[in-house]
Amino acid sequence: MMALLGEQPHLAALPLAAAASPRPRPKLSWHFVRCDVRQWDGRAKTLLLDVCGVAGGASGTGLFALMGPSGSGKSTLLDVLSGRSVRGHVTGSIRLDGVVTTEATRRSIFGYVLQEEVLPGTQTVWEYLLFHASLRLPSSTTTPANRVRRVRDTVAAMRLQRVAASVIGDVFVRGLSGGERRRLAIGAELLAAPRLLLLDEPTTGLDSASAGAIVDLLAALGREGGVGPSTVLVSLHQPSLRIFRTLERVLLLCDGRAVRFSSASLSLPLCPVRGKTRWVGCRF
Repeated sequence: MMALLGEQPHLAALPLAAAASPRPRPKLSWHFVRCDVRQWDGRAKTLLLDVCGVAGGASGTGLFALMGPSGSGKSTLLDVLSGRSVRGHVTGSIRLDGVVTTEATRRSIFGYVLQEEVLPGTQTVWEYLLFHASLRLPSSTTTPANRVRRVRDTVAAMRLQRVAASVIGDVFVRGLSGGERRRLAIGAELLAAPRLLLLDEPTTGLDSASAGAIVDLLAALGREGGVGPSTVLVSLHQPSLRIFRTLERVLLLCDGRAVRFSSASLSLPLCPVRGKTRWVGCRF
């Protein structure tokens, strides 16, 4: 068991991950995506209607966002793009670097972080990531030493050095903070080096400082790559202005329809709301 978990001395002083060689940023595009479901009374309901968009394949932060009010279809669109099972009938095409992909292909090469992370409360951060690496990294191509190195680099990239030997915790045992749990969930997906990383409302439930740190971390992954992907797509609900300025492009959704898709600087212009001028969809 100890051979699997590896040694944990002085984890707070782990070195930062070495810079990886540059790789082209993958481009994910979706064309006329539609999702229809059958309700309990037999009537049809359209969750997404001919939604188009693109993420990646451009210079900048590499951080792209889906925005809109609750029930606008953000999580449904992320589920469709990631290849997860979606109830109902889905039509449209989803392409990676111009090539149409299947659900199985997207599940194998994309990382997806759910809004509600499920983590074992009795394991430490180091144990969880190393066990995760042992399950997800093929033994035919990676050695135990390589897996330990991969975990070390991920701990450094997620800025979890100080808590690497700490218990994750749950409702019964005190453990990591909300922001640290969210960074751990992201790091678990980065272990497999997905080509794209999709996150469902990663800032929900966090204070403004923790939410800003998460978005800054994702933007750094988009710019620099390293142990992570170079294209990050997130769904956001009422981001702060500081977070919004970090985004590269934004797709606005309302009632399952695309309202606007453009650069972040042009997506939410100033307009009067009840006699005051504020950013629509953002909070101060």
